[in-house]
Amino acid sequence: MKVFVLGSCRVWKTAQEFKWLVHDFEHSVIQCHYADEILQRLMWLSDDTKKTLTPAEKKSFRTDMTCKRWLSLRQRFRESEMIFIEVSSIKKSLHDDDIFTNLLRGCPSAISSNKCIGENIKTIYKTVLNENKKCIFFPHVNVYCKKIMGYITNRTCLQDIFREVSRTIRITVVDPTEIVATFGQNRCMQHINGRLDVNHYTTYMIQKLGYYIQATF
Repeated sequence: MKVFVLGSCRVWKTAQEFKWLVHDFEHSVIQCHYADEILQRLMWLSDDTKKTLTPAEKKSFRTDMTCKRWLSLRQRFRESEMIFIEVSSIKKSLHDDDIFTNLLRGCPSAISSNKCIGENIKTIYKTVLNENKKCIFFPHVNVYCKKIMGYITNRTCLQDIFREVSRTIRITVVDPTEIVATFGQNRCMQHINGRLDVNHYTTYMIQKLGYYIQATF
């Protein structure tokens, strides 16, 4: 299965572990977090005329981007059969003239509305279908935090958005929260200095998530 990833390390490490990236990790992953950010990348990848990037467009990526790497990413995207898409934030990207700001250099982000995120997800799905590819969506994992005595609100919001979208279009969603709830946070999430890391998976969780993904193929 040739997979292309638009998302975070939680998803691409799983794809890498199961060798779904066809041994070309560097050119099969674009790190993204926001729904509108993912949609923009996908539109660029789908555009047959988008063979180069302007300096502003290069700076908009979360990792270093060159025109040579962009061409390789486009090639791997065209060859891919399945797209893994992880929306891990309810924020939206700030942009100027449709060019995203560099999200890692201190630029603040505004909160997007549930409706906008939902519409972005629908458009992402339709764009992938138009490319004759399949896709799997992933919301951010939600965990119970002792500090706030509950689950993380913005991640609960993402889960609700995916449920709402699923009522109107038939998308495939793998929610890692269900896996963590089944096998336990201590086994599934990393710990730093004895404290729960709410963002990063253990090897155990990566393997479990991979098996869940395989069941959807």
